Amino acid sequence: MCPDSPGALALAAAYALHGHAVLPDRDALVATTRAIRGVAAESMLQAIERAELRASADRDALVDELCADISESGASLTHDQAAELVVHLHDIAFRDRVVSRLAAHDDTLERLVAEVARLAQPPYDAPVASVFAMAAYFRGDGVVAMAAAERALDTDPAYSLAQLIVDCLERQVEPSDVRHVWLGGDLE
Repeated sequence: MCPDSPGALALAAAYALHGHAVLPDRDALVATTRAIRGVAAESMLQAIERAELRASADRDALVDELCADISESGASLTHDQAAELVVHLHDIAFRDRVVSRLAAHDDTLERLVAEVARLAQPPYDAPVASVFAMAAYFRGDGVVAMAAAERALDTDPAYSLAQLIVDCLERQVEPSDVRHVWLGGDLE
C-alpha cells in the first residue's frame, strides 16, 4: 500500500486517533518493545533491587492504584512504582490474574503493562515482557507480540508464557480463541 494512498492515510489516522504513533517501519515498531537504556536503565535496576526488599501484600490493589494513577493524571510511572510491578509479576498466579484482566479488555492496564515493560530491565523483565506480548497478541498485533515474547526469551529461554505466545503465533491461533481461554472458557 502506498503511504500516500487514501487507504493508508485513513489507516494512519485511525491508528493515531486511538493514541498510537504511526511508525515508519517494522524495525521502529519492534524497537518499541525494547527496554530503556543508559542512566534510566541503571535507575530502574536500582528501583527493582529496592522493590525486591519490600513486600507488598495486596498486589491486585497495587495494579488498581497504578492504573488509576496513569488514567487520571496521564503521567508516567516512577521507577519505584514500575519496579514493584516488575517484581510482583514473578508470582505466576498474580501474573495470570493480570493477563486475565487484559483478556477482559482493560485498556488502562494495557497502557500500564506497556510502560512497565519499557522500563523493566534484564534479568527481571521476562514476566512483564511476556505479559506485554500477551496484551499485544490479544489485540491482534502479532509483530509486537513476537518481539516482546522474544525479548522475554532472550532473558529466560525457558519462560513458559513467552514460549506459549510464540507457539500460538507460529500456529496462527486466533487471538479471540486465546482470549476466550484466559477468560475461563473452553475451546470446543
